[in-house]
Amino acid sequence: MFVTFTIINTENKMRKYILLLLLAVCAHVSADVLDKVKLFKATAQLNGKPIPMWFNITGDDVVEVGNGKNAAISQYAEGKLIVPSTIVNPTDNRTYKVKRVANFAFNLCSKLSEVSLEEGLNEIGEHAFVGCNALQTVSMPATITVIGRGAFMGCKQLLHADLPQQLTAIGQECFVENRFSNNKLLLPAGIKSIPLAAFQHCQLQQVVLSPNVSNIDAEAFMQTVACHFYMFDGNTAPTINPKGVSTASHWYATNPQLYAAKSLCGGLLTVSAMVPNETFSVGDITYKIVQTPQYPGVFTASAYKTNGDKVWGSTFNSMPEWVLNPVFPGNWQPQHRINGIEPTFFAGSQMAKLQHITLPSSIEGSRSAKAFAHCKALVAVNLLAMQPMTRTESDALLEGLAENTVVYAPKGQTEEHRAYNYVLTNNDGQRHTSAYKLNLERDFDSLAYQANMAYLLPYSFVAERATFYRSSFANKQKETLVLPFAAKPQGSAFAFIDMTDQPGPNANVAFMRRDDMLANTPYIYVSDGTPIVAQDVEVNAVEMPAEIVEKDNLFGTYHAGLLRDVAANRLLNGTTYLLKQSELPGSLMFTQSSADVFIAPFQAYFHVSNPLYGANLKLVLEGDNTTGIKQLSTEGNIDANAWFNLQGVRFKAKPQKGVFIHQGKKVMMK
Repeated sequence: MFVTFTIINTENKMRKYILLLLLAVCAHVSADVLDKVKLFKATAQLNGKPIPMWFNITGDDVVEVGNGKNAAISQYAEGKLIVPSTIVNPTDNRTYKVKRVANFAFNLCSKLSEVSLEEGLNEIGEHAFVGCNALQTVSMPATITVIGRGAFMGCKQLLHADLPQQLTAIGQECFVENRFSNNKLLLPAGIKSIPLAAFQHCQLQQVVLSPNVSNIDAEAFMQTVACHFYMFDGNTAPTINPKGVSTASHWYATNPQLYAAKSLCGGLLTVSAMVPNETFSVGDITYKIVQTPQYPGVFTASAYKTNGDKVWGSTFNSMPEWVLNPVFPGNWQPQHRINGIEPTFFAGSQMAKLQHITLPSSIEGSRSAKAFAHCKALVAVNLLAMQPMTRTESDALLEGLAENTVVYAPKGQTEEHRAYNYVLTNNDGQRHTSAYKLNLERDFDSLAYQANMAYLLPYSFVAERATFYRSSFANKQKETLVLPFAAKPQGSAFAFIDMTDQPGPNANVAFMRRDDMLANTPYIYVSDGTPIVAQDVEVNAVEMPAEIVEKDNLFGTYHAGLLRDVAANRLLNGTTYLLKQSELPGSLMFTQSSADVFIAPFQAYFHVSNPLYGANLKLVLEGDNTTGIKQLSTEGNIDANAWFNLQGVRFKAKPQKGVFIHQGKKVMMK
């Protein structure tokens, strides 16, 4: 055996050891210095006041709250804390984005009651809130994707409303002993695995799982006694640990056959098919489910029919956007979004009374085809809250709608999808349409009577072209008329001027011809057989004012009904007259109405407050059937201030415009 000895210079070896020791010490010092450089204090808000908080630089312009080892604030901090999404480092005056709540960041901060994490934070570290015994609320932004192990473990007072919908991972024991609003958990779609004891002792009663859940670990939902699980299945059933869920729980699934085939639900009750009834009722409306259950439990339904023989009023604006389904299986009553209207909803014997409909924002035109096909007496449909529609959606919704109905299109829609009566609303609230048209056929009056119609528009609008036509215009006879827009008609319009100041059985009522017809003003009208047309006018059918200064007058109405009731609504309590042909050819009279006489919209009636006027009022129109008075008798005492028209009718006061007789001479008033 041979032994070889190597002689080493002892002095050189010592120098080498010293050098290595110095390098190690320098490295340690550098790391310690680097840690100190990375950590700094900045400002957060506690109860609206600044509080110092530690931050740790983890990348370029990125920091986390705390250092991952200790609490970032004083453990005696009490009240509401706001963790900002950006902070300024007072050392270098640089702005940093706060992306993470580090491990143990608020460990043992036992007096914090509320924490708000601003939008932009992505992660909550391990045991970040352990020991926060007074914590009741944590507002987590939608940007949170990861919640670490035991992050909220033991926070018995903490109540979660919802988990962030972008969440993709949760750690073991993450929510132990936490509470959830209504004892319901809607698990975000990104969660694929539910780890050990994640929701232990949470007292959950409803858990909604997505198709992406593939694994449920031991004790994940232990102590969630009699919890109902709703599994929106994909193509496979999740692997469930025998001790992952209480055996007292119930399961409902969209694809129950997956469970039966693989027998993966050991210790659980039978999985039942999650198939709700086709219809369900809430209040006085029955709804029809139009979409099969899909995660995350968003259901849709259509308004299907009214319960019983509903007595419709003149307006309907009570359709909700969401309703709870009370017949859903288990103890969950999921919300159903009402996004459609079946053709059977607005139907029935009482539909003639419905004149105004307002729909909620959830309604979709494509799911509401022929919704108004039975509403023959509709004055206006208000779609302003809905989303703008395409031509196809609009055509589907409005198919069968009465042509006279005014449609207020969804706000922000820029295209008209109807030839007329389709009102667009700009973002500034200005309303306009290219064409407004009222075509009152022969059956309009009878429909108006049946419906007790009130043609009153909820919003005025500007029409590039406005047209009014009544089938009676073809007869070219005299009739009363009131319009919701101003016009210069081809026919003749006459406005009330005065009546004889001596009441009696044959009193005269004088009307003067007008070249222009004002909106909401009654006239006697003689059509030339053509429609009344106006350009660039405001359409505004409004309720006439109730307080009347002059009660001896011609009054227009947009209301149908008994004439006595229409007059009473205007605070008129005298005698009412309707225009009719008299026994003399070509002559007209106002004839006193009886108690059961109806009047239709767009017509007018005459009213006098003096009961001494007779049953008939003779009508005298300026320039119509002129008597050709050439000389006015001056025998007797004639009032020098008296004024007469060319038919010899005396006025109560000096008239304003036209040709008159005054002091025995013809006088033209301009």
